[in-house]
Amino acid sequence: MRLVLGHFLSCSRHRQQQQQHPHHHQKASCPLCSQLIGIVVQHAKHLCDAGKTGQACPVPMCDAIREELQQKNSDGGGDQLVPTTAVPENTATI
Repeated sequence: MRLVLGHFLSCSRHRQQQQQHPHHHQKASCPLCSQLIGIVVQHAKHLCDAGKTGQACPVPMCDAIREELQQKNSDGGGDQLVPTTAVPENTATI
């Protein structure tokens, strides 16, 4: 898993897409990055209890994705989330 996170943080396809479309919510062009984002989205939707307790989740990007899910749900978007591929600052230390 550390190798996948390392790849995500240094992926040139991911960074290039993020630079070209910084405000668009779209799937990552890299299959490995897309898979990682999908796993974290599923964790944030179904497994993470940190939001209920008010604590930060130790899973990288979970808190940001969970917040985006909550915004989409409050806006009436339901589960139509395609998460941003931005990496929160605190995940770079893993």
